[in-house]
Amino acid sequence: MRVSARSGQYYFFVNHKDGSIEQYLLGEKTGAISATKVRALKLKSTPEGCVADDEVGTFFVAEERTGIWKFSAEPNGGDERTLIAKVGDHGLKADVEGLTIYYASDGRGYLIASSQGSNVFKVYDRRPPHHFILTIDPKPGKIDDVNDTDGIAVTNRPTSDLFPKGFLVVQDGSNAGGKNQNFKVYGWEDIAAGHLIIDTSCDPRAPRQP
Repeated sequence: MRVSARSGQYYFFVNHKDGSIEQYLLGEKTGAISATKVRALKLKSTPEGCVADDEVGTFFVAEERTGIWKFSAEPNGGDERTLIAKVGDHGLKADVEGLTIYYASDGRGYLIASSQGSNVFKVYDRRPPHHFILTIDPKPGKIDDVNDTDGIAVTNRPTSDLFPKGFLVVQDGSNAGGKNQNFKVYGWEDIAAGHLIIDTSCDPRAPRQP
């Protein structure tokens, strides 16, 4: 989902394994939520995770075996796209899965991707041209390692005494001892580890007009 900083309207994106991506405008009709399709996009193969930068107005989508594409997030943005991260570059390994954005002030921050084929997470500059920054590779500690990760999410905002500087949450496809999949949550200060920005003041729910 996203909210446009230009219009204040709310949208959501859905995709299908045949490569189809659709954008819908959320609204209200006779007291119920309505959804109107406003745009259709197409990739050559299976799309996975996607995320929109509300402040900048860009839409990122992972194509499993190709890499990460950037589109305009506006409904009139057309189908023009840029491949900002290619499978094989900087250790990004298929399948490319979940995407999430860490917001920071002054347009800074990160696009984070699940590199499922290598069981790590790739970090790119939120600002164009979205240079690769580093790899996040959580190690076993109080909780076991993570692998086969699909969805991920991050917040820069304090959420509790346990996570005063935000957190990164990742789906873990399998656990030690053959247990079921679950989710692992990491304090952002541990992920940042002196190499990444920690900015709890930026409010991604109040995007500025680009």
